[in-house]
Amino acid sequence: MDRIGPRQRSGTNLRAAAISATHLLVQRAAFALDIAPEEFEPLEPRLRDGKPILQIADMLVNGAGFCRRLTETGNNEPLIVELIYSMLNDVEDPIVASFFDEKHRKECGRSCYRCIQRYGNRGYHGLLDWRLGLSFLRCLFDSEHRVGLDGSFERYPELKDWPELARQAAQDIQRLDPNKRTVVYYGSLQLPVVLHNADSVNPEAFIIVHPFWDIVDNMASEIQETRSLIDQKFSIRFIDTFETSRRLMGALEYVRSIASSKT
Repeated sequence: MDRIGPRQRSGTNLRAAAISATHLLVQRAAFALDIAPEEFEPLEPRLRDGKPILQIADMLVNGAGFCRRLTETGNNEPLIVELIYSMLNDVEDPIVASFFDEKHRKECGRSCYRCIQRYGNRGYHGLLDWRLGLSFLRCLFDSEHRVGLDGSFERYPELKDWPELARQAAQDIQRLDPNKRTVVYYGSLQLPVVLHNADSVNPEAFIIVHPFWDIVDNMASEIQETRSLIDQKFSIRFIDTFETSRRLMGALEYVRSIASSKT
């Protein structure tokens, strides 16, 4: 999560997740305190001592005391901690329960006005993603959370749809050049892989990954397994579902440019 601070292309996905988590906090806190979400000001996520920080403030210049109330003890923990716990573990939470409705899941791949979009946060609509926001909060609460690398997608409501989103991403890439691209699935996670120009001298393989997975410094064994099963003649490119759902052509060019800069 050390990529949420700088505004670089490689960190946009985690920054978007942190911003989404912040807006989830705003909506849940507003509901708990029976006030409008506009009473809070979501602040840009930052790093402090290498750790991610989510920040919200009272909208009024002199403060209305709402943020202070969130730091006060609720039943056993600070109220803000209890609200986050509810969003992550209570399927009947008053804010996120509707997100898990099957109709909403199918129709909302990122965010909409039925979940975390509001007129007041319209400047962030291109980044907001309720699934990534909840996953970000879960990572803050559980340092051992693997975000699906252990195969437990069904266990977490925000990850339940990810295999399908990954499949759709692979199909979107394949449709850009259907005569030269095929979709296959490899490894214990059955990750989608798009094979491009398999019979050419410069074939490529695009592996679809989750935005949180580290594919640079500390690649998980499950991802290494998928990579090892691909014929060595292919140039491997990793592309995540955040990028494919927002700027597909640009994402393809970006992962190619990264590979070129390393050669």
